[in-house]
Amino acid sequence: MDASLLSTSPASQSGCHQEECDRSQGAELDLGTAVTARAPNSDPVFGDRSQSCAAQSPTLTTLIGRRSSRPGVTLQSLVGAVEGRVTPLLVMTHRRVHVPTDYADAADCVVLLAELALASDVNGGASLMRQLQADGHTLENLYLDLVSGAVRYLGQLWHNDQISFADVTIGVLALRRLLHEFDRAFCGDGARLDPARQMLLMPRPGDPHSFAVDLVSAFLRRAGWNVTCLTSAIEGDVVQCLGTHWYAVLGISESCSARINTLGSFIRAARRASQNRRIRVIVGGAPFAADPDLAIRVGADACASDARHAATQVEGLFMMARREG
Repeated sequence: MDASLLSTSPASQSGCHQEECDRSQGAELDLGTAVTARAPNSDPVFGDRSQSCAAQSPTLTTLIGRRSSRPGVTLQSLVGAVEGRVTPLLVMTHRRVHVPTDYADAADCVVLLAELALASDVNGGASLMRQLQADGHTLENLYLDLVSGAVRYLGQLWHNDQISFADVTIGVLALRRLLHEFDRAFCGDGARLDPARQMLLMPRPGDPHSFAVDLVSAFLRRAGWNVTCLTSAIEGDVVQCLGTHWYAVLGISESCSARINTLGSFIRAARRASQNRRIRVIVGGAPFAADPDLAIRVGADACASDARHAATQVEGLFMMARREG
């Protein structure tokens, strides 16, 4: 879809082993460029600072979870961790958080949102988002830069063995709930949805990274699309869905180049099963960020660089299909 629906990583570009791929993408670095979609070192707003923060800032889990699992842990040490890290975070959720309009401390906001997510503090994350809105930042940019940045940051912490996969799962679930919190404000009430604009959106069957699907779905619904998301389907489920319902566009996210050879056969099977014999296919993910020409080689019609670009690309495919009759 993210010509790249997710962010890039060296491991995914070199035909990595499955485990390598999953770790290099981080947990939930899903849709590649077109979905969460910005490479950590090329983020136009947060630059490389989000990368450096990952190396410098401990997380709630690092301070509390890991500390509690070590021999000799004492109640005093746990209390110290709570007083030193958790309490300040809770205080942050109840006061105005100053964020300079030039994003001078934007990387700190990414770290803060990630830590609030690790603590399942959706209300705190929502407070931070609203403060940033009050300071003049649009929800669109906050989705693309702040929320996506927090997902990438969690993935980097996992890659560095600073948090567990369970921690990442908790954090990502909280960020999903945060998107839901702002869904109506971002997407509207659905009154503008066009019945003809039907899209099936999914990670490649078997790919566990699906946060990008949620993000891209929000941008598409905002643009007037009816989106069906399959976040954990097997190939048979997808084939059945395409054969049962009519879709104008199929969007697929792929997070690892080691599995790219199977994507082409899946796209061919999807086209054969589709009620719409002229269904358009858009792809995204780390492999397509590294080599956009892969989209053509796997049989897709287009790829996208982030969630905003995905919405534009999908609309272009739809209008092209209409002109062709």
